[in-house]
Amino acid sequence: MAIIGKLHSLGSLFGKTQDLQALYTYLDNAITPAHAIYERICSTPLGAENKFDLGGGMFCIEQTYALKDPNDAFYESHQEYIDFQLMVSGVEFFAIGDPADFAIKSPYDPKKDLIVYEKSLQTSIIRLDSGTLAIFFETDIHAGGLDMPDFEYPQPRQPPHQATPKIVSKSVVKVPKSLIKHKL
Repeated sequence: MAIIGKLHSLGSLFGKTQDLQALYTYLDNAITPAHAIYERICSTPLGAENKFDLGGGMFCIEQTYALKDPNDAFYESHQEYIDFQLMVSGVEFFAIGDPADFAIKSPYDPKKDLIVYEKSLQTSIIRLDSGTLAIFFETDIHAGGLDMPDFEYPQPRQPPHQATPKIVSKSVVKVPKSLIKHKL
């Protein structure tokens, strides 16, 4: 079951271990204007990504990209890592759904920790804007970076290098399942 909300409202999820506390510190720095991590993410050239080791088996992929048509959505899930997707700047939409509603396009590839799925009409759409964190578990089929043509995008205030509101800067942190002790 995905968890979605503003990072600061989800802070209590990160207090159980030192690794999760370190993850929260990284994520908080990533959305703090003028912090070096925020500046690094927002300075990532369009279409580029940078990968950094965060310790504890975690790593982040910082990236800047243009939104894509929902018809070009790439549906995926992971088995070894949980995706912590933090929107740093911009607005993007995600389609999410349950594995029972998808056909597998490409079976699990352990080298990429990736299963790819055919498109399904049984999805929900969520919006991520600056400061929003989406946590996707192994049962959360997700496709991100989607444009919604009828959505009125706010004009970006930061970073100034973005010429269009349909550009996002974000960090995706891959967290080993073994670090998460998720219980309701």
